[in-house]
Amino acid sequence: MAAETAARTAAAAPAVALSENAGAPSALRAALADAIADYAPEIISLSHDIHAHPEVGYREHHAVAAVADLLRAHGIQPRVGVYDMDTALRAEIGPGAPESAGSAGSASTAGTAGTADSAASAPAPTIAILAEYDALPGIGHACGHNVMCANSVGAFLALADLARRGQWAESAPPGRVVLQTTPAEECDTAKERLVRAGMLDGVDAAIQTHAYARDVADQVWLGVRRMRAVFTGVPAHAASQPFMGRNALD
Repeated sequence: MAAETAARTAAAAPAVALSENAGAPSALRAALADAIADYAPEIISLSHDIHAHPEVGYREHHAVAAVADLLRAHGIQPRVGVYDMDTALRAEIGPGAPESAGSAGSASTAGTAGTADSAASAPAPTIAILAEYDALPGIGHACGHNVMCANSVGAFLALADLARRGQWAESAPPGRVVLQTTPAEECDTAKERLVRAGMLDGVDAAIQTHAYARDVADQVWLGVRRMRAVFTGVPAHAASQPFMGRNALD
């Protein structure tokens, strides 16, 4: 793995460091860092709580409740059980998000199964932060989904904090942020089910972090199955008996 990572790094284009003037304003980044520092104890506590209560796919009831409780504690009212998944949660902040009675002022509270989702009509750019929290059967959180969930929830809370204080006015363009939990990553294609149900409708980009032993820009994935298939056709006269043939596509 180390050798392959080194080879990819050598073949990659030289990295160009961004200047301090690139991207978000420095004041906004500093405010975001301060918000993350403030939320750090709760973020770490959420990770430890989910790790101590491992649940397999579609049974993440403790995890989704823990996330929902943390959001509510900060004035954000999430929807639980969205898109016909009992353990899927969704919350939104920023321009175009459904209004909320919470102090964040812009989290989603209405409906279930996406019936009140306003993503398709939201004019503001929208980014979705995904969060996994299922464990491996008989093993627990060996894949670090507890950390990944806490990362995503922490990022969402920090952005909500900036929005609450009105600091988004310094950045352009303003945007909407969606926190969407995605159950059953280990045992099923739940993300595909959620996408088909409308999870990413109106979303411009979806991101999440993955737990790892160190910071990497180019991951060498090992959990891949490689197969080689050999197709053998059956010839037939193309004019008189094409139905007798079989090509690789068939």
